[in-house]
Amino acid sequence: MGFWQTLGVLAIGAAAAVMIIAYLSYEKFINWFQVRLTPGDKNRVGYSVIKSLNSGNFTTAVGVFNPQTQEMYEQEITESQSIDPRIIEAHDSDCVASWTA
Repeated sequence: MGFWQTLGVLAIGAAAAVMIIAYLSYEKFINWFQVRLTPGDKNRVGYSVIKSLNSGNFTTAVGVFNPQTQEMYEQEITESQSIDPRIIEAHDSDCVASWTA
């Protein structure tokens, strides 16, 4: 199963675990990856995906996976009313970003 398929399956399965907050801060966002990624570990890569909802809120999925095996280690989904602009700027035109330590 490819990365995007795995992400889609995990996101669907994790829908019940959505955390709802008012504001997703840059510090909280970056800290999530700092706790889970080790410098030089090429077997653990972070990713994030932002989706704008019809309600005006945002859903942000963050996770860690192994790019060689496509194994997902951990994922968290957050719904927020607003997001720090630095987080949005870090994402590409598809609203996806990858993160390493």
